[in-house]
Amino acid sequence: MRNWPTSYGRGWDSGGSRCRLTAEDSGTTLLVITALVVVLTMAVAVVTDLGAVTMQRRSLAAQADAAAIAGAQAIDLGAYYSRGRSALDAIPLSPARVETAVMTHFQGSEAFLNTPGLSVDEIRVDGGQVRVSLSAPVRLPFAAVLGRGSVRVRAGSAARLILVG
Repeated sequence: MRNWPTSYGRGWDSGGSRCRLTAEDSGTTLLVITALVVVLTMAVAVVTDLGAVTMQRRSLAAQADAAAIAGAQAIDLGAYYSRGRSALDAIPLSPARVETAVMTHFQGSEAFLNTPGLSVDEIRVDGGQVRVSLSAPVRLPFAAVLGRGSVRVRAGSAARLILVG
């Protein structure tokens, strides 16, 4: 067995084989454990807050997808049936009709009731494509301790109606 010099470090016995806590070391362990608990608590807080933001963003994206599809389906069916399928590109989407279809979809799905603070930021018609952008606040469970209780999350979607058959 090797003998370590006594100046190698506190806590080694004269044989150099075991470490013993001395009265001077007992506070160090408490500090290390306290620091570890603080770091782990902060990690849990960050993961929880990021999870809340991600869930809200996914929910908004699904709502925007459905609203964009509802808007894209708002073509003038009378014009479509009178002109035929070959003239589909010549039948423009009416921005007013698209907006009505999107807002009717939101009212029918009770999205405004299920997502407090939901805002329809944009409904835009680009040729035959409908774009819908939404935003809503998300409450951050742990960031409220730091004075930042909520953030606004945004999501958008686009849809185009393609008729086949």
